[in-house]
Amino acid sequence: MQMFPKYREFKYYETLLALFTSQYDMARIDESRDAEPIQVVDTAEPPELQSKPQKAQVALNATLKAGIALLLFIGIRQAINSAVKNPKTAAKLSRLSQALAFRKTIR
Repeated sequence: MQMFPKYREFKYYETLLALFTSQYDMARIDESRDAEPIQVVDTAEPPELQSKPQKAQVALNATLKAGIALLLFIGIRQAINSAVKNPKTAAKLSRLSQALAFRKTIR
């Protein structure tokens, strides 16, 4: 008759775990010795066509876009200034600004 079957089974599995752990550690050490730090998957080749950032074209585009935006701003500002000087449009603009101010106070 066995006195402690659960204890015996526990010791058996504990020994197995210790053996497997030591084998796993040894396998990891062997693998780390043999492995290369960088694995080359595909070798690099020079490009067929050279591509360069076209700095002059980018600068020209930015200058043109900034110039167009500036002309729009100046045109809109000039239209508003001339509308303020005209009495009919000045009255309309003042009513519009009052309506917008009233709308802001409601919110």
